[in-house]
Amino acid sequence: MRRKLLSKSLFKASEPCQKKLVLLAYHRHLGTEATNAWAQSGDEIGQLARLLFPDGVTLGGVGKSPEELAADTKEAMEGPRQALFEATFLSEDLVCRADIVARHPLGGWHLIEVKSGKSLKPEYLQDLAFQSLVLTQAGIDLTQVSLAHVNPDYIYPGGAIVPEQFFHLEDVTALMAEEIPNLLPKVEKALELIRSSAIPLTEVNTFCRSPFPCPFYDHCHKDVHPHSVHFLTGLNRKKVDEFRSEEKRLITDLTDRDISQGFQRRIRDSLAKDRTLVDRSLPTTLAKLQWPLVFVDFEAISPAIPLYPGTKSFQRMAFQFSCHTVADPHSNPEPGGFLHPGGERPDSAFIQALTPFFQKAGTIVYYSDFEVNLLKSLSQEGIPGAADCETLIRRKGLDLYKLIKQGIYSPAFDFSFSIKDVLPALVPHLSYDSLAIQDGDAAAKAWIKMTAPTTSTEDASEIEQNLLTYCSLDTLAMVELVKVLRTFEATV
Repeated sequence: MRRKLLSKSLFKASEPCQKKLVLLAYHRHLGTEATNAWAQSGDEIGQLARLLFPDGVTLGGVGKSPEELAADTKEAMEGPRQALFEATFLSEDLVCRADIVARHPLGGWHLIEVKSGKSLKPEYLQDLAFQSLVLTQAGIDLTQVSLAHVNPDYIYPGGAIVPEQFFHLEDVTALMAEEIPNLLPKVEKALELIRSSAIPLTEVNTFCRSPFPCPFYDHCHKDVHPHSVHFLTGLNRKKVDEFRSEEKRLITDLTDRDISQGFQRRIRDSLAKDRTLVDRSLPTTLAKLQWPLVFVDFEAISPAIPLYPGTKSFQRMAFQFSCHTVADPHSNPEPGGFLHPGGERPDSAFIQALTPFFQKAGTIVYYSDFEVNLLKSLSQEGIPGAADCETLIRRKGLDLYKLIKQGIYSPAFDFSFSIKDVLPALVPHLSYDSLAIQDGDAAAKAWIKMTAPTTSTEDASEIEQNLLTYCSLDTLAMVELVKVLRTFEATV
């Protein structure tokens, strides 16, 4: 069996879960594929960063071993190229692939890590420290270490993006003298885990699903009690460990002194009684609704690389909304909405189409604070009419997410107040499962593809219909949830 090498990604997996490192190294078949939009944004940023070095060459190759890739890198470094992209370096049991290594004007090499963030973060320093360690141990004359991150002050003027303006190159060479010694004990521990191949007995905790679900989540949870204390919404890892040290391993073991939040106590009591519990605030709030009700859901893009002049990296822009209007308690919902066709920045047309619905609403119903925050940012940018819409949603708005979280819990919610978890529990005849688009990230990517000039008319039409169907279901789901919630009476 080929020896297992410790890569940067494996090393990062060991914190905070050592078990994940070994599973990734030896038992990947037990996991699922985990992706996220940030990783894809990073790919776009990485491609743009290569334009900083027009003479650079991309290394790599499908099916090659780390040893072969490292040999290719060594050969390329002996050649005339001024920069190498995705170069592989090997040192004993450590391996890394560098975003960019470029020849330094003073001699030696310049290691550059490319990140899609807008500032220097501690985790970025650790990434660079790991790579610096590998390169130094591999005998590379490392003159400078830098982080290339998005320039937070960059405003896209239109035309081709100038990478020297888009990126800010931050020299962190001096910081490596402190970072590498701090890193060494962690690297040694990770190497011990890889060499032993034994799976550590790491107990599941909140890090299994945050910031993203672990690919081994299902595998590690198959024998976990369904009421395990780490499932309780609002707890952090430290608190979970504290409860377990006190032999409070289940949510139903917790007392009122342990948890002060009303929704946490409601979850505990609902599990103990195995039934839905309703706080008196729910029917009281719903009885005060002002009709007509206008249910709204927004979709927005936040492209890593700006698409429209005058915008910044990751700036949010609204391109679609769905709404359902219910005139009175006895009326059927009337659908409405807006989807920008592309070609120009969509915000102004979005606000223009949204305003009449907000003006006629007695209550504006939305789910979580995304809509409010988006209108706030559009208002701050000076989009005509956005300030008025922000005022209206703050004055007339009802956050259905907060209402549900503070007012009701069913064991079928599975410790989540997301609309996609609450809906099947309360309105089982509605589902997102059959939709081609099932979340906001997918909607944003779909709209960018729909409006791209290279997309065929037929494909664009199909995407348009998928977007309309997805967004419409979000507001219809809220209509049906309110209808069901109005039938509940307080139980506590």
